[in-house]
Amino acid sequence: MTYYICANVICQVQSTKVAHIPAAIIALEVAIKVHEAAEAKRRENPGPVVEVEGDSVMLRHRAGPLIYLLNISAQAGKDVVWGV
Repeated sequence: MTYYICANVICQVQSTKVAHIPAAIIALEVAIKVHEAAEAKRRENPGPVVEVEGDSVMLRHRAGPLIYLLNISAQAGKDVVWGV
């Protein structure tokens, strides 16, 4: 794990190594399919409506840019690094 100083706060650097990228993409794609199957089942068999705070953005739309970034990084042979 790597740390760096940003705005006088110690931040942790997270990364996904090139070797782990294919598994990360598969995990995201499986999660998307599970989420979409649950949504389809919910639509087919509507039950009591439960109000949930937040927005209604589908997982596919949230994960799309990350999957794209992971694919580009894998093709370039580069790790994906971000700060937390």
